[in-house]
Amino acid sequence: MKNSTRQMGGQNPLSVINQKHMVYFAPAYSPFLLFFILDDMIRNLKQFFISLFVGLIFSSILFYIPGVDNHYYLIIFSCVFAILIFVYPLSRNKRLWLTVCIPVIFASALIHFFSSNRSCCVWYTIAALSGLAIVVEICRLIAKQMCKNKKAIEPPNYFFERKYDLDKIEEYLEKINVVGINAPWGGGKTYLFNILKSRLNEKFHFVSIEAMASTVDSIESYFISELGHVLENNGYFSTSTTRIKRLLKDSNWSWLANFLWGQDSYTNLIQSLKSEICHLDKKLLIAIEDVDRVSEKSIVEKIFYLSEQLTSSNENIKILFLYNENNLLNLLQQDRYYIEKYIPYVVDLTPVSLRTTIERVYDNEKSSLPNIDTKILKDIFTPFYTEYYTKKLFNADLTIQFVPNGVNIRRVKLYLNDVNLALDTPQLKQDARAVYAYYFTKHFVYEIYKQIDVATPFSRLKLFNWKGDSIAIRDIPEMQAQDSQKFMEDVNNETAFALFRIFDYKFDILINREMKKFDDNFENIKVMQSQEHNEKIDRLIRYLRWRGKSEYTDLENARLQFIEHVLNKNDDNPDANFHAFMKSLYSNLSPKRDNTTIMRLAVDWFYTLLPAFILHEEDSRVFNRLLDFYIKKENVHTISYELIKNLNLCWGIKRNVYLHILKIFNELNIVGNMNAIPEYQKFLVLYLNNMSRLGFVDTHNVRLLEEKDFKIIGNDEKLNYLIFDSLMEELQNLKQNVTESVKKDIDTMISFVEKNKKMVNTQNEMKPPKEKNPFEISFVSQNFKKELEMVKSAHLSEAEFDQYVDTMYRKEEFSVDCVSFLMQQKKNLIERQS
Repeated sequence: MKNSTRQMGGQNPLSVINQKHMVYFAPAYSPFLLFFILDDMIRNLKQFFISLFVGLIFSSILFYIPGVDNHYYLIIFSCVFAILIFVYPLSRNKRLWLTVCIPVIFASALIHFFSSNRSCCVWYTIAALSGLAIVVEICRLIAKQMCKNKKAIEPPNYFFERKYDLDKIEEYLEKINVVGINAPWGGGKTYLFNILKSRLNEKFHFVSIEAMASTVDSIESYFISELGHVLENNGYFSTSTTRIKRLLKDSNWSWLANFLWGQDSYTNLIQSLKSEICHLDKKLLIAIEDVDRVSEKSIVEKIFYLSEQLTSSNENIKILFLYNENNLLNLLQQDRYYIEKYIPYVVDLTPVSLRTTIERVYDNEKSSLPNIDTKILKDIFTPFYTEYYTKKLFNADLTIQFVPNGVNIRRVKLYLNDVNLALDTPQLKQDARAVYAYYFTKHFVYEIYKQIDVATPFSRLKLFNWKGDSIAIRDIPEMQAQDSQKFMEDVNNETAFALFRIFDYKFDILINREMKKFDDNFENIKVMQSQEHNEKIDRLIRYLRWRGKSEYTDLENARLQFIEHVLNKNDDNPDANFHAFMKSLYSNLSPKRDNTTIMRLAVDWFYTLLPAFILHEEDSRVFNRLLDFYIKKENVHTISYELIKNLNLCWGIKRNVYLHILKIFNELNIVGNMNAIPEYQKFLVLYLNNMSRLGFVDTHNVRLLEEKDFKIIGNDEKLNYLIFDSLMEELQNLKQNVTESVKKDIDTMISFVEKNKKMVNTQNEMKPPKEKNPFEISFVSQNFKKELEMVKSAHLSEAEFDQYVDTMYRKEEFSVDCVSFLMQQKKNLIERQS
């Protein structure tokens, strides 16, 4: 019903009285309006007689409709009457009731009197509806008072700096009609205005004008309509807004309205509108947003004109412009002095640091951000001090704290929402730091974000400038302190270096020259961990940008494929399952499209696959199943060089895995000693020290094996006592005060120590096998030099080599004799390695 009355308020009086409802119950209005008649009747005499004439016509037609019961009308008219009284109170809409309702009252009363045989019916109706009007008016006043007594809504927890900005804005609004808030796009202008509304709710009614939602031709109508809605929502039936819009529209029927109600003047109508606004119980604050984002400056000029018209000589209307001054001046192609006339007083919002902005926005929005970890957020903005490897590179102590430009509240909200949404994906929660860093780059360092390439890992992007060239982080040369200072003075270099720290890349692999030689050597477990860590970050960056890319590293993918195709298969054909797994890796048929095989020619499959489980497998049971499968698949019955080399990779394993390895080792047969093999000495150090790492016994004597010139010699009494006998004695002593489960574990360790003591003192000496090099073809023929270069650049494994050569043959890139030559070279190489 409220909407219908709004529509009725936007029409002329003819359409207002063209309603059944008003015709019948109109006589009830007279008792409340008689005291207005003498004051306004003369000034609205023309409109009064026109409404009386039209009311007579429509009332006569409606009351002579046959078959309509008067009591039915009374019920419906009473409901409509009550709603109109509630929505448009008598005290606030004097003109409406005088120029429209009173003429209809007289017309309805006359027609009703002559159409009814019982004249008392008129007075009965008037008395009933008058009583209803009194009840509705009382209810409306009570409801209004209850709304005033409601506790004001507490403003949100805003920035400390904004308190003073708000105080300054309030001070201006008390004395000035037009005030501006200047801040960059997304700088919190709308956010601040919402806080302002909660603080000034007792003093102002509020209107928000979105400048971007209008065109040059519609801005005035839009502006006036919004003001009309405020008046209607506060119980005022505004005729000025309707007449202004009719004047702006200039329809074909304007001549009839002008004839009936006279020619309207735009200036007079604006004055009339201002008078209507003055009847509001509070002042009106109009906030005009995004005035600097419109497409045409003529829209801004019209807004300036309207604001000037509304606020001149009127203290009840205040206008608040929310804009970015630089963008507005560029749009208008004017200087500051031009807009000074229309926005004389401006408050520049105080800049707030990114860290403070994120913390405060999170505090206000944390109920909708369940995945956000504040510890990671704080760590991202902690100053970065140069560590060992970076200090070695730059030969200087550097402190780097990246502070991006263009920080604003909107961008911070988008950043936190992006991170929170991404972390709904379970596998991303394990590497949350990279997710935070990626979206940090996207929202705050967009120039670097644009350089992320689908084909190039982030760690190899050329993000640094040095002597006029763009270089990757691994290509930064070692430099003296003076040069390093100059290098970091470049904003691009400092930004890129800070981003590597935010992503938490391992600098020992990225920039340390001494470590590069270990890139493909799994024996250096720390290097292996760093490499895998950095590759994981590179993978996640590409996955977050292009979801078709794999979020898994090649090692992770191989582990998942092995578990799915081999360990989790319950059939009785494990060899076939393993063959399918190897074929899948070699053929790159894994579900993740950009993962490649980790297998290499002349390298044991277990030695290649084991690091994937060491780095990524949390479940000890799965790890143990891998070990059992390896022993069974390779038919391992003796302690061999390959076994020792593989087990040396098991660094930092859990207790259950460690004990399982010891049990496997204890059941194997001894073929001979490995005293002259360095890998065995590493094996003893690793597995004996694990007894101390896992909290069983002190193994300080094992340090003897770590000495550079120490050599294991069979039947060496000093070695037997300090290493083996002393350990077994300590383990035996430990058994006295532990539970049965612990005793069983200690017995396994004692058996392991005894097994190695026996192996060291065995007479037969085992020799290490010849080292097998990765598959590689050298240039031995000039006839197929081009083809050889293609093969060499592909860095293929044995199986990949066969597939590649076959594919090139089918594409007619390789001839038959070329294929024969390449396959022969492969065969020769394998024979030499064996």
